[in-house]
Amino acid sequence: MNYKKLCGNLTIFIMFGFYPLFMTNGYYNITLTKYAIFGTVTLLISMWVIMSIFNKHHLWENQSEITGKIWKNMTMSDKCILAFMAAELVAFLGSENKYIAFTGCTNKYMGFFTAMLLTLLYILIRCTETNMIFFTVTAEIAACLVVLFSIVQFCGIDLLGILQNVDQKMAINYISPLGNTGIFGIYLILIMPLAIANFCTAKIHEVKVLSGTTIFLNYIGVLIANTDATFLGIFIVVILCAVIYGTDRKYGKEFLTCLILMGISGITLRTLFLMVDHRPISRLGQIALSFPFITLFLVMATVFYFFWGRVVDNKTILLKIKKVIILLTIGGVLLTIGLIIYFSIFNKQANLGDAEAYLRMNDAWGSGRGYVWSRLLKIYATESVWQKVFGAGQGMVLVQMLQNYKFEMVQELKYIYDNAHNVYIHYLCTLGIFGVGTYIVMIVNAILDGMEDSNESFAKIGAITLFACAVTDTVSILQPITVPFLWIWMALIQNNKEKIKKL
Repeated sequence: MNYKKLCGNLTIFIMFGFYPLFMTNGYYNITLTKYAIFGTVTLLISMWVIMSIFNKHHLWENQSEITGKIWKNMTMSDKCILAFMAAELVAFLGSENKYIAFTGCTNKYMGFFTAMLLTLLYILIRCTETNMIFFTVTAEIAACLVVLFSIVQFCGIDLLGILQNVDQKMAINYISPLGNTGIFGIYLILIMPLAIANFCTAKIHEVKVLSGTTIFLNYIGVLIANTDATFLGIFIVVILCAVIYGTDRKYGKEFLTCLILMGISGITLRTLFLMVDHRPISRLGQIALSFPFITLFLVMATVFYFFWGRVVDNKTILLKIKKVIILLTIGGVLLTIGLIIYFSIFNKQANLGDAEAYLRMNDAWGSGRGYVWSRLLKIYATESVWQKVFGAGQGMVLVQMLQNYKFEMVQELKYIYDNAHNVYIHYLCTLGIFGVGTYIVMIVNAILDGMEDSNESFAKIGAITLFACAVTDTVSILQPITVPFLWIWMALIQNNKEKIKKL
């Protein structure tokens, strides 16, 4: 029996197939439930793998020699993982509240113990082998089931009574087995690159059909997730896939088919909403489901699809299309940043209507993100040199906010912030500049490693996924439900690169 393949595929099946669907007692303690599964699976299987490696290679002997070889064979990504783990360790040791720092009990269980689990999960995937077709099929089938479940919930049918333990005011934030809509949105961002890339490159017809179905349902999930962060992440995914696959002679037509599938899913959901009751749609969702937008989207994708044959053999045109996509994206980002700066600093009185929620940075910006960001940065600015460099310790965001702004949150906001709603600011406050710096280097290194491979490579899918999530992290909470997927992708990127080198 090949324990490497068995453990690798078993981990993938549990984490991508079973884990997204599993719930106990509805949404009650769903974060803790997911965390328990991730922790138990990681501990048991990683210990099995590590013990098997030790026994097979007699690593109990000549430990100094073995340690030297391991360090020599480690990739930059492996070293980045260790550096981030070191940042977590230093932050934990320097924290004034070791219990909170170890468990992360005040910040969605993102404590030092979670960092150890993530490191073990990375080692587990690095030391095993994964059948990527099995991975694709498992992840996409689970994603389809998650979205189908969510559609039913969104239309007002409480499957299995899972909302019975949720406060009615909070029920609108829960539709998927992943937890609240924000986490559901991050999951959709994790799955979309895999589905698009597989639809474009897969040679097995059944896999292509499954990927097309996943794209169709996944985009419906985006429309009902009701979070702006989800639209941001999916936009990044589509732009990256357009640059990589949309301008590739072999895959351009398949990518345009993906866009057509998204348009059709929008029409399908719009038609469904005409027939059944459903929850309210967000502002961006209403725009995406509007008849003019869907019509324009479908017409453009269809026109490009039928004209593809005229440009496919012209490398110059394809290169120009790629440059135009990149320049328009960069221009759009710079324009948006410029408008935010202008209306936030130089023209605070202008009436922006609904656009004010996006273009004017104040306490209300981003559903209150402006408030918690500004407060946490003020707290960070007053910390000691040690805490600026190494952080106040995991789980301390809630403690800091209560110590400094408890009255303001309780009396005026009627809401207690236990998370920064920005992964980088969260790490800055809890792990310091050293922690957030190592985290950024770790993610950037993995993205660059993945981008080096061919368009057919699974490493490139991982790079797209990590990049989209890295951008979305600027407005997302730090939580243990979807973070393990990122560590798995970082390990898979390295495994894929080593496999190619051997060939």
